[in-house]
Amino acid sequence: MITLTTQLDGCELGLSSRQNDAPTSSSVAKYNGRGIATLPTEMLDNILSYLDLQDVANCRCVSQRWKKVIDDYQIMPHALYAFYRRCHPQKHSPNPYTVELYDLSIKDWLNKFGDKGKKLRMQLDRYLENKLFPQILCWSMAQVLVKAKAFSCESILTIEHSACWLDNACFSPDGKHFVTASRDRTAKIYGLNDGQWQEKATIKHDRPVNNARFSNDGKHLVTASNDKTAKIYGLSDGQWQEKATIKHSNGVLNACFSADGKHVVTASYDNTAKIYGVSSDGHWQEKATIKHDDEVSDACFSADGKHLVTASHDGTAKIYVLNDGQWQEKATIKHDRPVNNARFSNDGKHLVTASWDETAKIYGISDGQWQEQATIKHDYPVNNARFSPDGKHIVTASYDETAKIWGLNDGQWQEKATIKHDGDVNDACFSSDGKHLVTASYDGTAKIYGLSDGQWQEKATIEHCGSVDSACFSADGKHLVTASRGGTAKIYGLSDGQWQEKATVEDCSYVGSACFSADGKYVMTDSTIRLGINCKYVTNVYMLIDNEE
Repeated sequence: MITLTTQLDGCELGLSSRQNDAPTSSSVAKYNGRGIATLPTEMLDNILSYLDLQDVANCRCVSQRWKKVIDDYQIMPHALYAFYRRCHPQKHSPNPYTVELYDLSIKDWLNKFGDKGKKLRMQLDRYLENKLFPQILCWSMAQVLVKAKAFSCESILTIEHSACWLDNACFSPDGKHFVTASRDRTAKIYGLNDGQWQEKATIKHDRPVNNARFSNDGKHLVTASNDKTAKIYGLSDGQWQEKATIKHSNGVLNACFSADGKHVVTASYDNTAKIYGVSSDGHWQEKATIKHDDEVSDACFSADGKHLVTASHDGTAKIYVLNDGQWQEKATIKHDRPVNNARFSNDGKHLVTASWDETAKIYGISDGQWQEQATIKHDYPVNNARFSPDGKHIVTASYDETAKIWGLNDGQWQEKATIKHDGDVNDACFSSDGKHLVTASYDGTAKIYGLSDGQWQEKATIEHCGSVDSACFSADGKHLVTASRGGTAKIYGLSDGQWQEKATVEDCSYVGSACFSADGKYVMTDSTIRLGINCKYVTNVYMLIDNEE
């Protein structure tokens, strides 16, 4: 075994080269009946190395021996890197942490973390030729951010929009691009070149752009507009070019890709959702049209791309399945009022809907059939509902000033906790490891809850001077950012089990949303600045650097 280590503030960061062979059935059978805890250390290491980041984190809590194995064999860094690599699902996609990117961008960023950042950079320089360099760099960057006690937010870029507010802005999964969708009838794509963000393309529509989203490999983008179209753009030889236009008879509310990037679904005011697929020659063609009796507010794919769900104001959600290249209806979920959204669990075995009829419904699939398993009741409409990454918990956000957490035990869904606010709960979501969740409320607070010994407990309350409209975690779940109508965005970090404020951005009258780039280096905010009776609408990109004071 070869172990490589770097150091940061006396904390060793390292990775080990390991066998790729899975444990054999005969070797495991030898210990049958004696329990996994009695396995030799090397075999236990091999088994644990196949687990996801969340499962590895859970295993560290099982026993001191397991914790020692995970730490000694550096299984967490491997699992973290595997998590980041999911941003690049295609076989021949570029590595997110190449030596080139390190030389052009990350090196300068590390220099801004004082002496410890410079020391780490010099140590990383020695590993440039090592095959494990991407893993070491990924792990080191995450630890640099975690160990910084406070951030300074260095303004990198400010994008002004033509007298119209933004509907959304987001980074590509690989962090190399971001897009803004505006009611000024444009979507703008920016890319990272030599450490600088530069405009790459402007996608024009005839009416406001409702949203824009990247494919998982970051090579395609789809926009949805009130001009009755959705446009698909592709990245080739560094240039973004239009690939297809999807037409509806009314405005398009949203559009998104399947996980493999081979399908796109649109949701429209014209009571339909359209599914498009890409052929081997790169052409996009219509595959199916899903019809409702009222506007389709949401549509999304399951993680494996084999199922699709639509949510409509006609009070139904429809589930479709892909069989032999054909999309076929499998089930219709009925509510008494409009359905706001619908989401699959990551394993595709469950689905949750959120409705204005004050309920969220959980469905599960068994023997190819979707059946209702539970109904979560609120006193007012449910804004949205989301699964934890492992699919074992659901959080709902409601206008009744509460968020509810439900958990799956022995095949049964049960209420686990109710989070109370003094105003509508605008949003709620889980961290990537599923051990924390955050709620954003009209009462001017965001609340962080953590899971410990099967119990959800409040860990921190983030206070703002106005409604908190959004809150989201960084990709590794160690930081979160909140956006408030009070004109601030706040960044909190997890250190030694405690959530602590690391930075506050105060640059405008209204922050509509905020999000991290995939590597956690950047934070982007959508903001409104009041200038007398007029307003200016901007997107700000900040780089997180160490604040040693």
